[in-house]
Amino acid sequence: MSFEIAACSSDDSAKHARSGSAGTHHPGSSGADGSFDAGSDDAAADGGERATDGSLDAGSVGGDAAVSGCLDRMPRALRILSAPLSAAAPNFEQVAELTGPGVEAVTQLTGEGLPGLRWANGGLLELGSGGFWDIALDGSAQWSETSSGLVIGAIAADLDGDGDQDVLVADLRMEKVELDGAWISAQVSHLIAWERTAGGLVQRSEVLTTGPTVGMPFAFTDIDRDGQLDLLTYQYGVPLGYFGDGAFNFERKQLGTQSALYAGFRQPLALFAGDRNGDDAPDLIVVIGSSLGSDSFVLLNDGTGEFMVPGPAMRDDPAIGGLVIGDVTGDGIADVVGATHQQEFGELRLTASVSAMMFANAVQIATDTDGVRLADVDADGRLDIVTQTRGRLVALLSRDGTFERRDLNVRLPADTLDLAIDPGNGTDHARLFVSQRICDP
Repeated sequence: MSFEIAACSSDDSAKHARSGSAGTHHPGSSGADGSFDAGSDDAAADGGERATDGSLDAGSVGGDAAVSGCLDRMPRALRILSAPLSAAAPNFEQVAELTGPGVEAVTQLTGEGLPGLRWANGGLLELGSGGFWDIALDGSAQWSETSSGLVIGAIAADLDGDGDQDVLVADLRMEKVELDGAWISAQVSHLIAWERTAGGLVQRSEVLTTGPTVGMPFAFTDIDRDGQLDLLTYQYGVPLGYFGDGAFNFERKQLGTQSALYAGFRQPLALFAGDRNGDDAPDLIVVIGSSLGSDSFVLLNDGTGEFMVPGPAMRDDPAIGGLVIGDVTGDGIADVVGATHQQEFGELRLTASVSAMMFANAVQIATDTDGVRLADVDADGRLDIVTQTRGRLVALLSRDGTFERRDLNVRLPADTLDLAIDPGNGTDHARLFVSQRICDP
């Protein structure tokens, strides 16, 4: 079981360019503006070929940054590199070099197919086996150990109202659980709150301990409008809220009646909270699916924190390469973009919102792609789509419902573990962050 966790703002406008993301096959991506999940596109390196056309390459950092060959042995360090996505001739800059037990832990996680570099609202998180790195952009970093298991999800938000970014972390452990009267070994996810203090992150309360059913996407939003962030999700056809008190305690409440149509689905592929009908109450986009396909639908908030029955669903191909949700058409309401695969090649498909409750039929917007993320690449206040094509990053710039393709001149360095994107804020350009293994020659 993989844990998917996504955070989204309650503001669904193009001005603030929020997005959430989720996926299925390659856990470990980050979405725009602080959204994180445990499943999306992978970040395969291109074999370490040096670029000769001004494109980015880790060799521009100097030293042993471009050393390859870590695949068959343990790296001695991890290096975090950064570069703007839109500059004409950008260069990678080193953000941090990580050493110690966390290096092996991160390598173990990636060996499980779970790369975990995350953009975290002003910082970075690098997930590992039994712990995670909290990385500031000034180069300082803290390795925090968890109880056990793989750290497979993380999200940052100000949970106690003190102005800094706390963290919710999900780890996956093997435990004995009771099922149909018998005790069996199963993978169990735990969702734990960590408070950011002057001395670093400190573990606080456990939000969820409900056995093997933990593992659905979440969205941060203030459901009851009390000024405290709450968690919102959808499980077995029921919207669920976990109401925060500002002191790392959360109370679970059912926020609507069960939909018989989706009662058989334990968890959705993706989830997004945002006001879609102008009443300042957070509504909910849910994407339910499997290897056979996905359904996108909306549940409107009745204004009291209860969610009405799902609206009409729009079906699309299976998004096995990742899903993101955000306003990419510029009309102020969030759309759904899925990365699908047809035999040897991938494509991006857009399910655009046409009203508060309705989606248009899904359409193909790009081919020969791998994965999907959202970011404001050209700093115009609109979310653009970022994908990979044959080892290079490509942007589909949003142009009011159409898309302008742009090669970002970025070649991923050798021994890349994962990448994350700071989506930008309409003024500053988006930035790319790369986690890279460093081995001795």
